[in-house]
Amino acid sequence: MDGGKSYCKNRVAWYGANFLVKEKEIERIGNSFDDDACSFCDDFKKSGLVKSSKILLDELTALGIRGKKLLDLGCGVGSFSFKALERGVSSTTGFDLSPVMIGTASRLSEERGMKERASFRRDDAAKAALPESEIVVLDKSMCCYPNIDELLSNSSNASREYYSFILPRSDTKISSLIAKFIVSIGNLISRITSESRTYIHNLGKIDNVLTSSNFERVFRGTSGMWLILIYRRIP
Repeated sequence: MDGGKSYCKNRVAWYGANFLVKEKEIERIGNSFDDDACSFCDDFKKSGLVKSSKILLDELTALGIRGKKLLDLGCGVGSFSFKALERGVSSTTGFDLSPVMIGTASRLSEERGMKERASFRRDDAAKAALPESEIVVLDKSMCCYPNIDELLSNSSNASREYYSFILPRSDTKISSLIAKFIVSIGNLISRITSESRTYIHNLGKIDNVLTSSNFERVFRGTSGMWLILIYRRIP
């Protein structure tokens, strides 16, 4: 019996320590993007969306977004949300781990006269109670999470119609090798600077989770090192 108690205590200690490590990593992710808010904001005001994000928005527009609700996870300064509102979505809700990003997004919504239709919240999209929306977007945010199981489950459950995301290309042997090399160099620098790391996730696993949750892939595109995917919930 004593051995059993010891085993249980060790298991509890392990899970507790593992939980704290994950929580610290999530907090570090948010803090590491605080300093980027100003540059993200300036870039958006100057040039709008980057090419990969434009492709995603164009494809979603073609599929039909007018009058629908958008959930923007890892929203940053709200760039995708604002452009989607211009395309006709009824409202957007953005989540991000960085309080400075959220503060900047909120100020931009006022500047652009979109405060009534765009709301932004600092929270962890893997754990937060997400509002059900026709469209869910994760624009280059999956690759920030060390383990996306919770994020994938929680965010896909919030999608009524479309689930879309952009992440580093790893869909071929060559692109996988290139992505891993670039990411390994970036992560080496991140260890030195205490910035957040970038993660390459298994695309097959992501596809299996989504298809088993009654989604089907309706679009696949690329832009440089980025892979753009859209899934639709099967009625």
